[in-house]
Amino acid sequence: MIITADTNVIFSALYSNKGASHLIVKMIIDEKIKLAVSPQVYFEYYAVLMRKENLQLLNLSVKEVENFLDL
Repeated sequence: MIITADTNVIFSALYSNKGASHLIVKMIIDEKIKLAVSPQVYFEYYAVLMRKENLQLLNLSVKEVENFLDL
């Protein structure tokens, strides 16, 4: 199955290790489903996750978010 995940799904998965969003991202990482991402979607993920307030909420560094997006 190939999906495109909305930005709020990615954010929610990084925010909490519970719930459907986390399960979806885990399935992507485990290669059980494939993520289809256009450059526009990728840059939306990047822009939202890199907001200072979101980095603080997620308790992640810029490098950690970049590493996640590289997956």
